[in-house]
Amino acid sequence: MTPHTKFENYAVLLLLGFLVFVCIRAQWYRRKVFTLLSSHTSDIPTLETINDKLASLNKESSKFIFTAERRANIPFRGHVVSFIYGHVGFLDGSKFGLMWRVNKQLYAISDLEQSEWMTKNVDVFSPACMGSACCVFWARVNNLKI
Repeated sequence: MTPHTKFENYAVLLLLGFLVFVCIRAQWYRRKVFTLLSSHTSDIPTLETINDKLASLNKESSKFIFTAERRANIPFRGHVVSFIYGHVGFLDGSKFGLMWRVNKQLYAISDLEQSEWMTKNVDVFSPACMGSACCVFWARVNNLKI
């Protein structure tokens, strides 16, 4: 076995290991989100209510489009937070120009009053889109301890 062949074998193993890691991480994230949302099924907002809020926010946002697939109201640090798991579409600049991307994300939706509290909890929430009636915050799944 030549040194060149040995290096190629390590490169292939490293690439395969990375792909396995990415797949396992995606499954872990999805499982954690589903467990979080399914353990809080009482008093969930209706999908119509969430979609109405998201529709008004989507009209205002020039960067994102949000959809809701699963949702739950979850008590968190003395507040009830509406967490949503759904598709998020956004324009992404790359070397090929602007491209439309869609990811599934866990995010939280709030009114303007609650958004002030969420802005102070930077370990879990980061602002994504601020509208005139409601706001969306990205939720850091790793930091959610409910």
